[in-house]
Amino acid sequence: MIILTLMLLVLIIAVVIVVLALTKPGRNTTSDVTFERVKYMDGSVLENFYDQPIQNPTWDDITARIHKMMDMNDEHVLLTLKQAVYGVRYMQAASAPGGYDLQVGLEEGNQTKLVDKIVGEKELFDRFETFYRYAYVDNLGEFKPVQFFQ
Repeated sequence: MIILTLMLLVLIIAVVIVVLALTKPGRNTTSDVTFERVKYMDGSVLENFYDQPIQNPTWDDITARIHKMMDMNDEHVLLTLKQAVYGVRYMQAASAPGGYDLQVGLEEGNQTKLVDKIVGEKELFDRFETFYRYAYVDNLGEFKPVQFFQ
């Protein structure tokens, strides 16, 4: 549980940094940032800021958390699989200017890199559902490396 909490904290910070980067142009940023690879877990986990994590969530659990995120500017949603499939370990989203910042954690060796894309509501639900049901993210080339402040 402590590992999940620490992982959630790191991911929350990443989301906040991305949102700030999108709203404050002119600051130096870099995409050369990696995170420690998430350890193998017993099952999938759904997390957000305000509620307890849900082990092995249902699609209804995920849609409820996405709707909550849409209703609260400071909320986010994070779905982590028990292990990476197709190199993708987790998907997370938060409100952002122009829609929702959808981020994907790509495992490369012992590290994880974040890529993101601003999406609308329909694409957000569609991508979360595909990731939940098939552990797959299509058209990863549409995602760009997340920019962090230097």
